[in-house]
Amino acid sequence: MNYGDLIKVVWLDASEQFKNKIESPEAITTTLGVFLGWKGRINKHIVIVNEFVYFPEDQLVLSKFICIPSKMILKTQLVKEHVMSDKLLKKMIRITKKHKISDLRGGVGWYETNEVDFKMS
Repeated sequence: MNYGDLIKVVWLDASEQFKNKIESPEAITTTLGVFLGWKGRINKHIVIVNEFVYFPEDQLVLSKFICIPSKMILKTQLVKEHVMSDKLLKKMIRITKKHKISDLRGGVGWYETNEVDFKMS
């Protein structure tokens, strides 16, 4: 697994969104996204970007990051190698290095990127 690879992560999601809706405190979740690395010294998290929203009138792209604790990961699988342009990948990695895990998570994890360039066919 390398930076910019499209991966599938199967993990236990114990987030607040599932509390009071189901008996089990954890839900098995499958997430597809582009691998951006690992973050955290004590509690490692895998960081992926999995959503891009384009606003044509503003020529603005927002990207959503997900940080999954390594202890919650059941399985990772490579889907396709190097699916993101080098330019966009560098920008995404810069964002992940600049921000704390808590800033990258969930709805807070939307950042302006101004471009989306994938190599996927």
